[in-house]
Amino acid sequence: SWLLVTMLQANTSAKDRRLSAPVKLGIDNECPLPLLPNNKRMKQLVRRLGSGDGLSVWGHCAVAYDLNGDSKPEYVVMLDCSAVGNCNWAVFATHPTRLLGTIYGKDLYFRQRVGQWAAITTYGHLSASWGALTTFCFRKQGYTQCTKQHEVSVEQGNIPRFVQQRPANCPR
Repeated sequence: SWLLVTMLQANTSAKDRRLSAPVKLGIDNECPLPLLPNNKRMKQLVRRLGSGDGLSVWGHCAVAYDLNGDSKPEYVVMLDCSAVGNCNWAVFATHPTRLLGTIYGKDLYFRQRVGQWAAITTYGHLSASWGALTTFCFRKQGYTQCTKQHEVSVEQGNIPRFVQQRPANCPR
């Protein structure tokens, strides 16, 4: 039983460190984003994941970020967005090209790596003055939600500093 408790404590503390790791890069989907890299397999996967409405113009933007510390960027690709600006994003590895998961939110916050993979926290609009923070962690084969949505608002005074700072892709 001592070993089980120790293993659970170690697992919990690693998760807690991932969720509180500093944000290394913030991205706002309303500011310019780089184009999807010229990767045929990734473009095929993006088309398959698209909304299928025949009207979408999404899937052309991607954020490059080394999520696993191998000095090769993974790509987070905007798939489609709602009327309030919250988007579905696909996370891809490129060596070999494969889908690592899907995440949802308006803004992306890449956290410092704790362990092999960096966590990604997203901010999404709930209303004009309320939003939700959700964190996605790499588990087994890909990214999945590892926190419940946490509501934040100006009224509650609980908007984290990293959400208030200017994202890297927004010109001054």
